[in-house]
Amino acid sequence: MTDTVKQHPNTVGLRHWSKGQSGNPNGRPRKDNCLTSLLQIELKKKPKVVGKDGLPNDKTWAQLLAEALPAAAYKALLKGDIKPYALLIERTDGKVTQPIGGPDGGPIPIQGDFTHKHDWSKIPDEKLEPVVRMAEEFLQQVSEKS
Repeated sequence: MTDTVKQHPNTVGLRHWSKGQSGNPNGRPRKDNCLTSLLQIELKKKPKVVGKDGLPNDKTWAQLLAEALPAAAYKALLKGDIKPYALLIERTDGKVTQPIGGPDGGPIPIQGDFTHKHDWSKIPDEKLEPVVRMAEEFLQQVSEKS
């Protein structure tokens, strides 16, 4: 009796890579004409503008934007619009983390036994009434908005 190894039908006849050999040696091809790549190229260029002093500007578009964006965000902030300033802060310092946790920063306690399926028919009506009322109010609000 001979032992034969059963192969999955999709793997029959496939060649395996040699040890240390990559299946994609050149990597993923670059996307040269996507918006991000094109913007990165343009931001590195120097605009053909003259500065306030009449001399050619030696700054790149990225440098000019880095100088102009905070001023524009500050002007918006003075007018009461905080969104541009908040976006600028988030892009430089990152978003503020909002930790989720239970009391004293520990895990969130879970009430009840969720190890088995519940038989909803055994739950008394007085416990289900608030849930049903909330669902009805929600559906009424949704129907009023549409």
